[in-house]
Amino acid sequence: MLKQTATQLELSQHTTASGSALFAILADPRRHPEIDGSSMLVAAPDSQLIVGVGDVFTMNMHIPEIGDYQTENHVVEFEPDRRIAWMTAGVGRPPSGQYWAWQIEPLELGGSNLIHTYDWSRVTNPKMLERVSFPRVPAADLQKTMDRLISAASLEQ
Repeated sequence: MLKQTATQLELSQHTTASGSALFAILADPRRHPEIDGSSMLVAAPDSQLIVGVGDVFTMNMHIPEIGDYQTENHVVEFEPDRRIAWMTAGVGRPPSGQYWAWQIEPLELGGSNLIHTYDWSRVTNPKMLERVSFPRVPAADLQKTMDRLISAASLEQ
């Protein structure tokens, strides 16, 4: 299910995949290009498993109109098997205000409810707001990411 506001996209979906299998993939930045539905993520150079708030992981990115670039992703929420969120930044810069979160809710009869949130309400840089059209990643691409995550997690159970 998709919920959309002027500054946020939120997708939710039930899956038979376990919270631990889903979270294991999300906490490993090296796996993010594998599940990325936007085709923007290239690799996570030198990234380690995310173990808590304050961790920063780097992603090599590519967008045809911009070319290759890197982002630093600052982990702002972390609850094993339940929730992980980060804010994106340019290398060596503070986060721009783009927030990415995954919430995993266990279901009584097994499986999980997976919620993916992309929020850009904290983006305040006038230059960024002028040159970037939001949402930067459309809902259809977020859904592809969710589907790929669920598929990968289901194979690993």
